[in-house]
Amino acid sequence: MTSSVGPSPVLGNFLEKIPPRQEKNPQKELRDILESNETERLKAFLSDEKNKNAVNEMYQWKLPLAYAVTRCSPEMVKILIEKGKAQVNQQNPFNNKTALMQACQQCSEEMVCLLVYDFTADVDLVCSDNKKAFEYIPVDKNTFQNWYHEYLNKPHSLEDQIALQNGWVLVEKS
Repeated sequence: MTSSVGPSPVLGNFLEKIPPRQEKNPQKELRDILESNETERLKAFLSDEKNKNAVNEMYQWKLPLAYAVTRCSPEMVKILIEKGKAQVNQQNPFNNKTALMQACQQCSEEMVCLLVYDFTADVDLVCSDNKKAFEYIPVDKNTFQNWYHEYLNKPHSLEDQIALQNGWVLVEKS
């Protein structure tokens, strides 16, 4: 039995064909963080300047902010917007839907309130099927539809118009 120095010719060919290790994909890492709902991990991710662009880039057909909205994670949404500078009104390039449209489509009152009142999401943007955000609310959601009707009949100055109280009841600020 003879011993050789170095890899055998077969192993040597195999080693040459192994692709080099690829760098981390920040969009995938961000998606994993959003899935795990770990706020501290998200803050750490966003503190690295090279990851900031991932916040407004598509990954698997969704923008990170819209994904956080569909996961119904208000804290993650706040962090993405405040620390990551996610664009509240950014439209998905495939269907022009915004995070607000996603929130309306899944009837997430908490997400709609957060996006509209805390981050002034544009309720008048139109997506590729010519619908505005509130038009995605299913008709059987009466309280949501009533809220939308009241919203349309109020002045659109958020500073002096309304405050939300007890779910979808709108009251004038005093």
